Amino acid sequence: MKEISNKWGSKNRVLRLFSTIFSYMKTGGVRKLGNDLSTFKHYVSDILHHRYKEYSLTTILLSFAAIVYIIFPLDFIPDLLPIAGMVDDLTLFTWAMSCLGDELRKYRDIKEQHSLEEHPQ
Repeated sequence: MKEISNKWGSKNRVLRLFSTIFSYMKTGGVRKLGNDLSTFKHYVSDILHHRYKEYSLTTILLSFAAIVYIIFPLDFIPDLLPIAGMVDDLTLFTWAMSCLGDELRKYRDIKEQHSLEEHPQ
């Protein structure tokens, strides 16, 4: 714990970080992530098999580009700079996940609507 707190700052900051992570996990964060990954798998499969045509190619391409930028070792602001180097990555990651989240919600809504039309109660 001492090495972690030296790298990340104070011990209290590390404890708050762990507390936040555990709170997220308790409130269904892991379950939501699992659901989103499953939905994403079906989303991509439906696009590739031409079963879903209402997707936004722009959103997909920009989100993919943002994820590649985050993974790619060269940045506009190098990650070696403490905080500032991670701000661009964090900003792009947040934006990409927001866009993909919106796209997955739209996909779920359309799939649910189609399911209700095929199987009326």
